[in-house]
Amino acid sequence: MIDYLIIDDCPGSGITGKIVRLIRFLSDKIKNIDDVSNIYIESKILPTMNIIFEPCNKEPDISLIFRQNITNKKKKSKNKNKQKNILKNSDFDKLSKITKLIRFNMSIFKQYLKDVKKNKIFDLGIHIRLTDMNKVHKRNYGVINYEDYTKEILNVLKLNKFNNIFLASDNFESITLTTNLLKDNGFSNENIFYNNNKLLSDSQDNENFTEEQIQNFKNKNSFIEVLNDVFYLSISKKLIYRTSNVSNLAILLSTTLGKNNIKLIN
Repeated sequence: MIDYLIIDDCPGSGITGKIVRLIRFLSDKIKNIDDVSNIYIESKILPTMNIIFEPCNKEPDISLIFRQNITNKKKKSKNKNKQKNILKNSDFDKLSKITKLIRFNMSIFKQYLKDVKKNKIFDLGIHIRLTDMNKVHKRNYGVINYEDYTKEILNVLKLNKFNNIFLASDNFESITLTTNLLKDNGFSNENIFYNNNKLLSDSQDNENFTEEQIQNFKNKNSFIEVLNDVFYLSISKKLIYRTSNVSNLAILLSTTLGKNNIKLIN
Protein backbone atom coordinates (compact mmCIF):
# COMPACT_ATOMS: atom_id res chain seq x y z
CA MET A 1 0.00 0.00 0.00
CA ILE A 2 1.16 3.51 -0.87
CA ASP A 3 1.33 6.69 1.23
CA TYR A 4 1.16 9.97 -0.70
CA LEU A 5 2.34 13.40 0.40
CA ILE A 6 0.93 16.28 -1.63
CA ILE A 7 2.59 19.67 -1.23
CA ASP A 8 0.37 22.57 -2.25
CA ASP A 9 2.42 25.39 -3.74
CA CYS A 10 -0.37 26.92 -5.81
CA PRO A 11 -1.80 30.38 -5.05
CA GLY A 12 -5.46 31.30 -5.23
CA SER A 13 -8.81 29.76 -4.26
CA GLY A 14 -10.57 29.53 -0.90
CA ILE A 15 -10.01 26.96 1.83
CA THR A 16 -12.16 24.15 0.46
CA GLY A 17 -11.34 25.14 -3.11
CA LYS A 18 -7.68 24.45 -2.40
CA ILE A 19 -8.55 20.98 -1.09
CA VAL A 20 -10.90 20.08 -3.96
CA ARG A 21 -8.39 21.09 -6.61
CA LEU A 22 -5.75 18.90 -4.89
CA ILE A 23 -8.23 16.02 -4.99
CA ARG A 24 -8.71 16.58 -8.73
CA PHE A 25 -4.94 16.78 -9.20
CA LEU A 26 -4.55 13.45 -7.43
CA SER A 27 -7.31 11.87 -9.48
CA ASP A 28 -5.22 12.58 -12.57
CA LYS A 29 -2.02 11.25 -10.96
CA ILE A 30 -3.18 8.09 -9.19
CA LYS A 31 -3.84 5.15 -11.49
CA ASN A 32 -5.28 2.73 -8.94
CA ILE A 33 -6.80 4.33 -5.86
CA ASP A 34 -7.14 0.91 -4.20
CA ASP A 35 -3.35 0.83 -3.88
CA VAL A 36 -3.34 3.96 -1.69
CA SER A 37 -3.53 3.78 2.11
CA ASN A 38 -3.03 7.41 3.19
CA ILE A 39 -2.95 10.85 1.61
CA TYR A 40 -1.12 13.58 3.52
CA ILE A 41 -1.37 17.23 2.55
CA GLU A 42 1.06 20.00 3.37
CA SER A 43 0.46 23.59 2.33
CA LYS A 44 3.62 25.41 1.38
CA ILE A 45 1.78 28.38 -0.07
CA LEU A 46 -0.34 28.86 3.10
CA PRO A 47 1.34 27.30 6.17
CA THR A 48 -1.47 28.36 8.54
CA MET A 49 -3.71 25.90 6.70
CA ASN A 50 -1.66 22.97 7.97
CA ILE A 51 -3.60 23.13 11.25
CA ILE A 52 -6.36 21.03 9.61
CA PHE A 53 -4.03 18.32 8.26
CA GLU A 54 -2.26 15.55 10.09
CA PRO A 55 1.51 15.98 9.55
CA CYS A 56 3.34 13.28 7.65
CA ASN A 57 5.88 12.14 10.23
CA LYS A 58 7.38 9.48 8.03
CA GLU A 59 8.91 9.18 4.60
CA PRO A 60 6.04 8.98 2.09
CA ASP A 61 6.19 6.47 -0.73
CA ILE A 62 5.31 9.19 -3.25
CA SER A 63 5.66 12.95 -2.86
CA LEU A 64 4.06 15.34 -5.34
CA ILE A 65 4.09 19.13 -5.61
CA PHE A 66 1.06 20.92 -6.98
CA ARG A 67 1.89 24.17 -8.76
CA GLN A 68 -0.13 26.32 -11.11
CA ASN A 69 1.24 26.44 -14.63
CA ILE A 70 0.09 27.58 -18.05
CA THR A 71 -1.26 24.13 -18.92
CA ASN A 72 -3.33 23.98 -15.72
CA LYS A 73 -4.72 27.45 -16.37
CA LYS A 74 -5.83 26.46 -19.87
CA LYS A 75 -7.37 23.24 -18.58
CA LYS A 76 -9.23 25.15 -15.87
CA SER A 77 -10.65 27.62 -18.37
CA LYS A 78 -12.05 24.77 -20.47
CA ASN A 79 -13.81 23.19 -17.49
CA LYS A 80 -15.31 26.18 -15.71
CA ASN A 81 -18.61 24.43 -15.08
CA LYS A 82 -17.23 21.03 -14.17
CA GLN A 83 -18.22 21.29 -10.51
CA LYS A 84 -21.84 22.45 -10.91
CA ASN A 85 -22.98 19.06 -9.68
CA ILE A 86 -19.94 17.15 -8.51
CA LEU A 87 -21.91 13.89 -8.39
CA LYS A 88 -22.22 14.05 -12.18
CA ASN A 89 -18.45 13.99 -12.68
CA SER A 90 -17.46 10.77 -14.44
CA ASP A 91 -14.69 10.20 -11.88
CA PHE A 92 -16.84 10.98 -8.81
CA ASP A 93 -16.24 7.59 -7.16
CA LYS A 94 -12.49 8.02 -7.46
CA LEU A 95 -12.66 11.60 -6.17
CA SER A 96 -14.70 10.42 -3.19
CA LYS A 97 -12.25 7.62 -2.35
CA ILE A 98 -9.34 10.05 -2.53
CA THR A 99 -11.14 12.49 -0.21
CA LYS A 100 -11.78 9.79 2.39
CA LEU A 101 -8.07 8.89 2.42
CA ILE A 102 -6.93 12.42 3.30
CA ARG A 103 -5.44 12.54 6.79
CA PHE A 104 -7.23 15.46 8.37
CA ASN A 105 -6.13 16.49 11.85
CA MET A 106 -9.16 15.08 13.65
CA SER A 107 -7.72 15.96 17.08
CA ILE A 108 -9.18 19.47 16.62
CA PHE A 109 -12.65 18.19 15.71
CA LYS A 110 -13.35 16.31 18.93
CA GLN A 111 -17.04 17.23 19.22
CA TYR A 112 -17.67 16.03 15.67
CA LEU A 113 -15.96 12.72 16.46
CA LYS A 114 -18.11 12.35 19.59
CA ASP A 115 -21.25 12.97 17.54
CA VAL A 116 -20.17 10.44 14.91
CA LYS A 117 -19.51 7.90 17.66
CA LYS A 118 -23.10 8.48 18.85
CA ASN A 119 -24.27 7.83 15.24
CA LYS A 120 -25.60 11.37 15.00
CA ILE A 121 -26.95 12.07 11.53
CA PHE A 122 -28.91 15.15 10.48
CA ASP A 123 -32.11 14.67 8.50
CA LEU A 124 -31.36 17.82 6.50
CA GLY A 125 -28.25 19.88 5.89
CA ILE A 126 -28.51 23.42 4.49
CA HIS A 127 -25.49 25.31 3.18
CA ILE A 128 -26.10 28.95 2.27
CA ARG A 129 -23.34 30.59 0.25
CA LEU A 130 -24.00 34.22 -0.66
CA THR A 131 -21.81 37.28 0.23
CA ASP A 132 -19.50 37.76 -2.80
CA MET A 133 -20.51 34.59 -4.66
CA ASN A 134 -22.69 36.33 -7.26
CA LYS A 135 -19.96 38.88 -7.89
CA VAL A 136 -17.02 36.47 -8.12
CA HIS A 137 -18.65 33.39 -9.72
CA LYS A 138 -21.62 34.84 -11.60
CA ARG A 139 -20.30 33.74 -14.99
CA ASN A 140 -19.78 30.13 -13.90
CA TYR A 141 -22.63 29.47 -11.48
CA GLY A 142 -25.22 32.16 -12.12
CA VAL A 143 -26.95 34.46 -9.65
CA ILE A 144 -28.59 32.88 -6.60
CA ASN A 145 -30.30 35.00 -3.94
CA TYR A 146 -31.55 34.24 -0.45
CA GLU A 147 -35.11 34.07 -1.78
CA ASP A 148 -34.05 31.06 -3.89
CA TYR A 149 -32.96 29.27 -0.72
CA THR A 150 -36.21 30.21 1.06
CA LYS A 151 -38.30 28.81 -1.79
CA GLU A 152 -36.39 25.54 -1.85
CA ILE A 153 -36.34 25.12 1.93
CA LEU A 154 -40.11 25.61 2.16
CA ASN A 155 -40.68 23.21 -0.73
CA VAL A 156 -38.52 20.51 0.89
CA LEU A 157 -40.22 20.99 4.26
CA LYS A 158 -43.63 20.43 2.63
CA LEU A 159 -42.53 17.14 1.09
CA ASN A 160 -40.54 15.68 3.99
CA LYS A 161 -40.61 15.28 7.75
CA PHE A 162 -37.36 16.21 9.48
CA ASN A 163 -36.45 15.73 13.12
CA ASN A 164 -33.30 17.84 13.00
CA ILE A 165 -31.49 20.22 10.66
CA PHE A 166 -27.88 21.36 10.39
CA LEU A 167 -27.37 24.87 9.05
CA ALA A 168 -24.13 26.35 7.70
CA SER A 169 -23.51 29.66 5.99
CA ASP A 170 -20.86 32.22 5.14
CA ASN A 171 -22.83 34.97 6.91
CA PHE A 172 -24.71 35.63 10.16
CA GLU A 173 -27.69 37.31 8.49
CA SER A 174 -28.65 34.16 6.58
CA ILE A 175 -28.28 32.02 9.69
CA THR A 176 -30.64 34.32 11.63
CA LEU A 177 -33.19 34.54 8.82
CA THR A 178 -33.17 30.79 8.19
CA THR A 179 -33.40 29.95 11.89
CA ASN A 180 -36.50 32.17 12.12
CA LEU A 181 -37.92 30.61 8.96
CA LEU A 182 -37.49 27.13 10.39
CA LYS A 183 -39.03 28.17 13.72
CA ASP A 184 -42.05 29.53 11.83
CA ASN A 185 -42.39 26.04 10.37
CA GLY A 186 -42.39 24.02 13.55
CA PHE A 187 -38.72 23.75 14.50
CA SER A 188 -37.05 25.00 17.67
CA ASN A 189 -33.61 25.63 19.12
CA GLU A 190 -33.56 21.98 20.18
CA ASN A 191 -33.56 20.65 16.62
CA ILE A 192 -31.76 23.39 14.65
CA PHE A 193 -28.00 22.95 14.84
CA TYR A 194 -25.07 25.06 13.65
CA ASN A 195 -21.47 25.58 14.67
CA ASN A 196 -20.48 28.53 16.80
CA ASN A 197 -18.47 30.14 14.03
CA LYS A 198 -17.05 33.63 14.53
CA LEU A 199 -15.34 34.45 11.23
CA LEU A 200 -18.40 35.02 9.06
CA SER A 201 -19.70 38.03 7.18
CA ASP A 202 -22.28 40.07 9.09
CA SER A 203 -24.45 40.52 5.99
CA GLN A 204 -25.43 38.15 3.20
CA ASP A 205 -24.56 40.74 0.54
CA ASN A 206 -20.87 41.47 1.00
CA GLU A 207 -18.79 42.07 -2.11
CA ASN A 208 -15.67 42.49 0.04
CA PHE A 209 -15.88 38.98 1.46
CA THR A 210 -13.05 37.68 -0.73
CA GLU A 211 -10.66 40.22 0.78
CA GLU A 212 -11.94 39.41 4.27
CA GLN A 213 -11.31 35.70 3.67
CA ILE A 214 -7.76 36.44 2.56
CA GLN A 215 -7.21 38.34 5.80
CA ASN A 216 -8.71 35.42 7.73
CA PHE A 217 -6.10 33.10 6.19
CA LYS A 218 -3.79 34.45 8.90
CA ASN A 219 -6.11 32.99 11.54
CA LYS A 220 -5.99 29.21 12.06
CA ASN A 221 -9.57 29.28 13.36
CA SER A 222 -10.76 30.22 9.88
CA PHE A 223 -9.67 26.82 8.58
CA ILE A 224 -11.08 24.97 11.59
CA GLU A 225 -14.49 26.63 11.27
CA VAL A 226 -14.85 25.86 7.57
CA LEU A 227 -13.81 22.21 7.92
CA ASN A 228 -16.08 21.77 10.92
CA ASP A 229 -19.05 22.85 8.78
CA VAL A 230 -17.93 20.49 6.01
CA PHE A 231 -17.78 17.52 8.38
CA TYR A 232 -21.24 18.18 9.81
CA LEU A 233 -22.83 18.76 6.40
CA SER A 234 -21.34 15.43 5.32
CA ILE A 235 -23.41 13.54 7.92
CA SER A 236 -26.74 14.79 6.61
CA LYS A 237 -29.31 12.55 4.91
CA LYS A 238 -30.35 15.33 2.55
CA LEU A 239 -28.64 18.53 1.42
CA ILE A 240 -29.82 21.87 0.04
CA TYR A 241 -26.98 23.89 -1.47
CA ARG A 242 -25.68 25.95 -4.35
CA THR A 243 -22.44 25.11 -6.11
CA SER A 244 -19.55 25.73 -3.74
CA ASN A 245 -16.55 23.73 -2.67
CA VAL A 246 -17.76 23.61 0.94
CA SER A 247 -20.71 21.53 -0.25
CA ASN A 248 -18.61 19.68 -2.85
CA LEU A 249 -16.14 18.57 -0.18
CA ALA A 250 -18.99 17.55 2.15
CA ILE A 251 -20.53 15.41 -0.60
CA LEU A 252 -17.16 13.81 -1.40
CA LEU A 253 -16.65 12.94 2.28
CA SER A 254 -20.19 11.74 2.87
CA THR A 255 -21.51 8.20 3.07
CA THR A 256 -25.13 9.42 3.29
CA LEU A 257 -25.44 11.92 0.42
CA GLY A 258 -26.08 10.76 -3.14
CA LYS A 259 -27.78 11.88 -6.34
CA ASN A 260 -31.27 11.20 -4.96
CA ASN A 261 -30.98 13.27 -1.78
CA ILE A 262 -29.21 16.48 -2.77
CA LYS A 263 -30.93 19.59 -4.06
CA LEU A 264 -28.65 21.86 -6.03
CA ILE A 265 -30.03 25.37 -6.46
CA ASN A 266 -28.95 26.74 -9.84
